[in-house]
Amino acid sequence: MVSILNALGKGVNAKLREKQRKLENINRKSKELGDGIKQVVNEAQSWRHRAKYNESIANLLERNIQQLIAQGTARALEGFGKSEVDDAVSSMNHHGTVCGSRNQVPLDHHLKCRACKGKEVSVLLFSCRHLCLCIDCEGWINICPICLVMKTASLQVYMS
Repeated sequence: MVSILNALGKGVNAKLREKQRKLENINRKSKELGDGIKQVVNEAQSWRHRAKYNESIANLLERNIQQLIAQGTARALEGFGKSEVDDAVSSMNHHGTVCGSRNQVPLDHHLKCRACKGKEVSVLLFSCRHLCLCIDCEGWINICPICLVMKTASLQVYMS
């Protein structure tokens, strides 16, 4: 009888150890899932903050564009001149030329990329806000060719 009880005790102990291992595995997986949930929640919060930041930047850019449109073509061409003085006094006349302080330069010259000097400008640089690069040159230029300020971001502009 004692041997039967010992055999039953060993069987029960083996099953108990097996259940204990299963419980430990379940607890480990539960902890891993909990950690994964925390990570996903933090990531989602980070994306929300990034989206709000990008939305505020987009609103700022939209306001800036509306201000530029309201100020007229002369202000919209800022960033194309050879200096701040030329930028400030440049304007477009009815012959399609940009009038500076002394000389008249064809408008298409100012719409050329400042890096390759071949393609039309289409990229606005931040933080200086100069419109001076084509989309091809934007990828490898890190400094604004006009004011030599480090580029922090850029935005492709579609001009009509």
